[in-house]
Amino acid sequence: MELITISAPDVEPLQQSDVEGHARTDDSAAGEGADIAQFIAQARAWAEAYTRRRFITQTVRFHLSGFPCEIVCPVAPVQSVSQITYIDAAGVEKTLSSASYKISRSRGAPRIVRSYGMEWPTPRDELDNVAVDLVVGYGATGSALPPDVIGAIRFMAAHFYENREAVSETTLAEVPLGARDMLAPHRFWF
Repeated sequence: MELITISAPDVEPLQQSDVEGHARTDDSAAGEGADIAQFIAQARAWAEAYTRRRFITQTVRFHLSGFPCEIVCPVAPVQSVSQITYIDAAGVEKTLSSASYKISRSRGAPRIVRSYGMEWPTPRDELDNVAVDLVVGYGATGSALPPDVIGAIRFMAAHFYENREAVSETTLAEVPLGARDMLAPHRFWF
C-alpha cells in the first residue's frame, strides 16, 4: 500500500547545529549548511521509511478498493483522520461524514472503525475507490520524538555528510548498535 504525502512536515526534527557538532564539520566551507540541511531531511525520510512511522506532523493519503470491515492504518502514530472520500455508484466523489467512523487504538495498529450503528457506504466497483487522509506524526517539532529516534537521525545525517559519494576506496562497515538498532524498537508492524 503506497502512502502519498499530501503535506510534508513544516520543520525537521534536528537543527543544523545538532549535526555539525556530531559530524565535526567545518561550517565555514561554502555550501556546507545547505548540504547538512538536505542530509537531515534525507535521514528523517530514511528513518521514517525504515520504521514505517512519520515523526513530524504531516498529512498522508492511502487508497483502498472498497471498505473493509475495519481500515488498518499502514502508518503510525495517527493523530486524526483528515477525511475519507469515496467514489459512489454514479461515479461522484463523496466525503464520508466524520460521525460515521472513529479511530481505534485498542490493539496493535491504529484502525478506523464504523461508529456504533453506522454502515460503510457502497462505493463504485473499481480499484482505489476509497481515499483515506490521515494526520500523522508525534508532534509539530522534534521535541516530541523519543531520544533514540533523534539519535538515529543525527547518526544518519552525519553519515550522509561524511560519505557523499556512491563509491569509496575505504571499506565501510555498519557500526554495531547503529541507526537501525536504535530504530528497531520503534518499527511499526501492521
